[in-house]
Amino acid sequence: MMTRTLILLLRILEIDADRPLEGERWWLKAEDPFQCLAACINLAEALRSPSPETIISHIPVHQDGSCNGLQHYAALGKDKPGAAAVNLVAGEKPADVYSGIATRDVTFKKGGRSRWR
Repeated sequence: MMTRTLILLLRILEIDADRPLEGERWWLKAEDPFQCLAACINLAEALRSPSPETIISHIPVHQDGSCNGLQHYAALGKDKPGAAAVNLVAGEKPADVYSGIATRDVTFKKGGRSRWR
């Protein structure tokens, strides 16, 4: 069951979706205002539909992956260092496999190692 607050917020969203320059204009404070407004318009369309699951959204959704192909290889090979390099396992901060490769390459070229390991 929706609370009164949620119903009010959805109504404000619908008003701004219908008349973006006349409503509360809260969407202007978003990180990317026009993407926010587009999402509101799309959501308002779905909320008004008798079958919202049939509404097709054309809003692009970014899905992040860290070298997805390398993630598959690391998982299939049960490669723990490789999994860490492509963020398959939790770390203190996100890993960047390309920076790691570049660092090893520089070390290798300077004669710090005779082989990649």
